[in-house]
Amino acid sequence: DTARFRLCCVADGHGEFGHWVSHWVVRMTLRALLMELANAEGLPQDDVVAQIFDVIHKCVKLKAATEGFDLLLSGTTLSIAIVDRTTQQALTAWAGDSRCVC
Repeated sequence: DTARFRLCCVADGHGEFGHWVSHWVVRMTLRALLMELANAEGLPQDDVVAQIFDVIHKCVKLKAATEGFDLLLSGTTLSIAIVDRTTQQALTAWAGDSRCVC
């Protein structure tokens, strides 16, 4: 959380290394979102969130390769919600078959 924004993130790993994948996806996603929100005037645009999801996907694949994890049959879903306390608006996004419903 920041003074203005509340961030919520849920990942549901699957497969042999699903726990590892979900752990890293949450860590990297929250860090990227906090960096994006640090000086934000409001909620991020949809294309910014999509770009963050894409970058995190690539980063996790690279991290898995450097640490020797085969992610062929492992992965995670991801749902995020960002609430702007000032405007009382929320943004939700997800990847996989889990969704965030407000």
